[in-house]
Amino acid sequence: AAYARAQDQRLIQFIQDARVLIIDAQYDATEYPSHVGWGHSCVDDVVDLALGGRVKNLFLFHHDPDHDDDQISRMVAHARELVTARRGDLRVEAAREGLEYVLPLADNR
Repeated sequence: AAYARAQDQRLIQFIQDARVLIIDAQYDATEYPSHVGWGHSCVDDVVDLALGGRVKNLFLFHHDPDHDDDQISRMVAHARELVTARRGDLRVEAAREGLEYVLPLADNR
């Protein structure tokens, strides 16, 4: 557990104040316990990571092929609810084919 916390802190330092974080969020909190060790992340953990790093924009990707668009939309909605509950300032979107994000020149969103 101490090793995992140290790794999380290193990752938070690495992403600190990033404008964009595109990260695996294949599972929701109910699915994740049966997939620990598979190399994928849980939406709840990814939101906490992004908030800890003061990331501006979070794009969830590597969606489970068994999830339909409605499930992915529910996962994004849940992530946004977590941000609100934690009083964060983080934009959350699902990465998808054709989505473009242009990094602004100014230091804003």
